[in-house]
Amino acid sequence: MSNRPVIGIITNVELDRHYLFPGYPRVTLNEDYPRSIAAAGGVPVLITPSKDLSLLADQLSLVDALVLAGGQDVDPLLYGAEPRTECGAPNPTRDAFEFEALRLARVAGMPVLGICRGLQVTNTFMGGSLHQDISHSGSTQRHMMEANPAVAAHGITVEPDSFLDEAWHLAQTTVNSFHHQVVDRVAPGLAVAARAADGAVEAVEYTGDEFDLVAVQWHPEMMSAADGPAGEQARALFTWFVDLAAGRWEA
Repeated sequence: MSNRPVIGIITNVELDRHYLFPGYPRVTLNEDYPRSIAAAGGVPVLITPSKDLSLLADQLSLVDALVLAGGQDVDPLLYGAEPRTECGAPNPTRDAFEFEALRLARVAGMPVLGICRGLQVTNTFMGGSLHQDISHSGSTQRHMMEANPAVAAHGITVEPDSFLDEAWHLAQTTVNSFHHQVVDRVAPGLAVAARAADGAVEAVEYTGDEFDLVAVQWHPEMMSAADGPAGEQARALFTWFVDLAAGRWEA
């Protein structure tokens, strides 16, 4: 039996147009996620979305914490909005799977870290809403970078006493950015943990006692192998989360 906390990472299932069998469904996940978890002292385990939600309780019984990774846009119908032209095609199977995963994690008191889409899923699940494109928020700040994903794109301001403050002990820093949607209405029960200069929500955390739920809008897994302060901060965030899972594992 491992003495390291086991961290489940929910993958994507997509139709790969460039595979040997074009359009064949394939399980996909950037290698950065399991690498970052392993480097922080956790044991990464991949969990594949399925239409059979009855599998989830058994899958989650095998892990100590959960990561919701990046991916497609969340279906706007889930937060009561009609899809707009800027919104990407949703993945109903993954949406339903991650909603059920969050529900079960809450019941079990399991720590959860959302990343990019993971923040948007979290806010939607908890009853918030999204801007289907950042242009709808009135912002002119660029949040979809096209450069090296390990390089920071813009600054954020960290809220005092938030989970980021605990992990970093910093009031301000810089992060990368690969998203075209942002939080509109922050869900009840969630508190903003960081914002960009344009006011965009960059991190949230759950204020209740049932479970530790935190999420960030950027991609720390893409920065965690970098040298310098940016890489150190990304690694510190994963270490903070794995340590949180370790506390649950020890208990």
